[in-house]
Amino acid sequence: GPIKCAAFVLAAWAVYCLGMDENGKELNIKDALGYQLRAKALESQDNPNVFLEIETVFGDLKNSTRFVEVYGKGYKQILKNGIEQSLIIINS
Repeated sequence: GPIKCAAFVLAAWAVYCLGMDENGKELNIKDALGYQLRAKALESQDNPNVFLEIETVFGDLKNSTRFVEVYGKGYKQILKNGIEQSLIIINS
């Protein structure tokens, strides 16, 4: 559903903000909040929900139990399986 898709997109963005692609190549994060996004992405490696604490971007989304749960699953799935395989899984 829509929550699953939105949560997956944000999880992919959080992984992207780590600054490395799946082959270990450095990514250039082109965003006005790039520094803050990368810092939060790095903080969120052990707890993906930390990324959602950027209130200027996500508001109070971190308080949505359903969204946070689905987002965390998507984040872990992307790290484990890569983005392409995760897209196949989410769409099956």
